[in-house]
Amino acid sequence: MAGEGLGVFRAMFVDGVAPDAVVLTTAIAACAQAGALECGEWVHRYVEASAPWLLGDAFVGSALVSMYAKCGCLEQAVRVFDGMPERNDYVWGTMVGAFAVHGMAEEAVSCLDRMAREDGVRPDGVAVLGALSACAHAGKVEDGLRLLKEMSRRYGVAPGHEHYACTVDMLCRVGRLEDAVALIETMPMAPLASVWGSVLTGCRTYANVELAEVAAAELGKLGADEGVYVQLSNIYLDSNRKDDARRVRKLIGSRGIRKVPAYSAVEVDGVVRSFVADDQAHPQRVEIWEVLGLLADQMGGEPDEEEAMAALS
Repeated sequence: MAGEGLGVFRAMFVDGVAPDAVVLTTAIAACAQAGALECGEWVHRYVEASAPWLLGDAFVGSALVSMYAKCGCLEQAVRVFDGMPERNDYVWGTMVGAFAVHGMAEEAVSCLDRMAREDGVRPDGVAVLGALSACAHAGKVEDGLRLLKEMSRRYGVAPGHEHYACTVDMLCRVGRLEDAVALIETMPMAPLASVWGSVLTGCRTYANVELAEVAAAELGKLGADEGVYVQLSNIYLDSNRKDDARRVRKLIGSRGIRKVPAYSAVEVDGVVRSFVADDQAHPQRVEIWEVLGLLADQMGGEPDEEEAMAALS
């Protein structure tokens, strides 16, 4: 719905209504969600020209930092952050998250210490989670494990479920599945679907069928949707256990449920365009396949039609 929200935002100017900080924050967040960098830059320029004092607003400033980071412009995000006259824990948490999006673990963890040193701000659970996420994306496993272990002592923040879930995901990304399960067993709270979902994904990446069955069973107890069983079926197929894969697929069919398709979005000439896998009805599908064919030639391979559409999801 980000596109519709931005349409309403534009209509405000047609009607001569000046947006306030709340509207601007929402519009910038919509730009980030839609990947609409040009629109986000326009809003930034508008604020600079018409209401520069709002650049010091924690929510407007944080929204700009997040938008630039999510659109791939980390340097611009840092410039906005450095230019803010006052930065509270929310602003710092957003900057940590910006580094996390780009997998810059050292910079994200460094922010946790800079907060107190530069602005007298103590990290909260959100900021620590952002740093953990950065460690996960960068593969800095030992740094992430150390952060989880020391966060209570160093920052006065007790690990919550989300911190454990992020660390489990980090371990699963690098194939340390047994370590991930061992960590789950030490959690002081019951693990939710996000934890076992990470284990299941790691099991497919590293072909661990036995643990995948355990993860799927745990997810089933938590009311798992059909996506879990699709994943388990694929794991069986990857291991050439076709009978088990068919059994799981029949289970999905008997429940009469369909998976909501994921989609990707990209901004082209100021217009946000979305794509789903196996989209045979897209009006520019032929041109899309041609471009993907050119890319495949450059990479030394030729996709078939099915592979081309899958690459868009």
